[in-house]
Amino acid sequence: MPAPILNRRDIEFFLYEMFDVESLTSRERYQDHDKETFNAAIDVAHYNGLLITLINPKSRILT
Repeated sequence: MPAPILNRRDIEFFLYEMFDVESLTSRERYQDHDKETFNAAIDVAHYNGLLITLINPKSRILT
């Protein structure tokens, strides 16, 4: 797996501190979610190498 551009701590800071992603749970569409489900999505994206693509769409992930 390629070296991450952002580490997990930075990603969580951006999502929870800067963008207040947890405030989405007040909306009907996201009311079934919480910090645990957001973290699970980050885990899946990180495991599959998708975070690099989301941050820099021009990057290529070699398998």
